[in-house]
Amino acid sequence: MTTPETSDLMLPQGPETRRRRRVLVVTSNGSGMGHLTRMLAVADRMSDDAEVAIASLSTGVGVVGRYGIPYEYIASPSALNMSWTSWEPYFAGRLARTVDLVRPDTVVFDGTHPYRGLIRTLEGRDLHTVWMRRGMWLPDAPEEALDRADHFDLIIEPGEQADAYDTGATARREDAHRIAPITLLSEDDLLSREQARTDLGYAEGEKVALITLGAGNINDITSLQERISAWFRQERPDWRVVVTRSPIARGAHNGGAHGVETLRMYPLARHGRAFDAVVSASGYNAFHEWMRAAVPTLWVPNIETATDDQLARARWAADEGAGLLHIDGGERADLGHQLEALTDDAGREALRARAAELHAASVAEDGARQAAELILGCDVAAG
Repeated sequence: MTTPETSDLMLPQGPETRRRRRVLVVTSNGSGMGHLTRMLAVADRMSDDAEVAIASLSTGVGVVGRYGIPYEYIASPSALNMSWTSWEPYFAGRLARTVDLVRPDTVVFDGTHPYRGLIRTLEGRDLHTVWMRRGMWLPDAPEEALDRADHFDLIIEPGEQADAYDTGATARREDAHRIAPITLLSEDDLLSREQARTDLGYAEGEKVALITLGAGNINDITSLQERISAWFRQERPDWRVVVTRSPIARGAHNGGAHGVETLRMYPLARHGRAFDAVVSASGYNAFHEWMRAAVPTLWVPNIETATDDQLARARWAADEGAGLLHIDGGERADLGHQLEALTDDAGREALRARAAELHAASVAEDGARQAAELILGCDVAAG
């Protein structure tokens, strides 16, 4: 992982190397990896046709180095303990230097709010600009950011399997190209259940539950995680319980306490079929990865996000019979009842079958590849 003052931008320079389009991806994410992971998926699909570099506010940006993609870490306001007013010029300066170094033909921004520093940096440059704008906004989320759509040549909205429950501001707009859901890995990248369990050391017949509630940088997941672990110890002592540790999680971590194992792996989805049951937050990437893998899941939406309507996704899955829903501290707050349903053999098989059925019926295309084709479909600037 690079520090705020260093980079891993190693694109070849000189006119003799200008044979392929250059794409600079800029992602938000001071507290998560959702935007970064989504654009890593798209960048990976573009790798044969373009030179891609990524500049991100996510402290986890170093993971893209595993894919051979050069990257730049630009610290967020919270990471630098700066106000937004003070940070915007800093961001604009860092981004301008990155653009000058990479010399891209196209700049893609993935985030819900195009920063003023981003707009200021792109203005006056001969660049194609793309906004990857996730839908499923909270109904009461501020809409001012949508007014900045005019600064982009193309807007792409990654698909939502739960789009029928999207009541946010983007659902009422017609300015975006809507594509299939984006997942980091293709179907061929996913390991079989047998291979995944072998890799992770799980015995045949052993029941394994995964708890993956996010980085915990927005909401406090510790108490809920401990309550779930305690329920398994008391009610399902024969189950093996594993808790994920996000690459960007901050603060103390006690996931390995009381016999609960800790798993730190990226991308986790490759081994997703190793698990018999999952308790997961319902952010964009996690939701579509677990639904595709058809692993029985208890969805625990993070209701403290600024824009992302995780509750709508989770509610859709529950209403469709493809998942269970627990709203911590709110309705459907009987955690024990939901965990009993999740660990019931017949119930899990029903959830698995329904999730597989819905995925087969509604997700026929690779959204990441569609996005890559749209981005590369722009004319390349001369020179």
